[in-house]
Amino acid sequence: MPKAPFDFDHLRYFEAVARLGSVTAAARALGVTQPTVSVQVRALERALGVPLLEPRGRRLLPTEAGRAVAGFAAEIFRLGDELEQAAHGWIPGRPVRL
Repeated sequence: MPKAPFDFDHLRYFEAVARLGSVTAAARALGVTQPTVSVQVRALERALGVPLLEPRGRRLLPTEAGRAVAGFAAEIFRLGDELEQAAHGWIPGRPVRL
């Protein structure tokens, strides 16, 4: 069975939960519902085939795989920000430095 694809939303919701320690806090920060965050995180876990978060007391903490994915997500978001900045500075006919 092929793995389901994942996208930026999956990463963004997961990163918020990993950083903030709860689905509730992530939902509040992202301006979405708790079920939306939970569904997106589960979709990312299914797509990658590994659990990314584990409960510890009242918090959700990243698993070892989750810490690695959070690191990749941070790099992806950093590159996305750089891409956006480069695009805003793009002058037609002049090469864009990425």
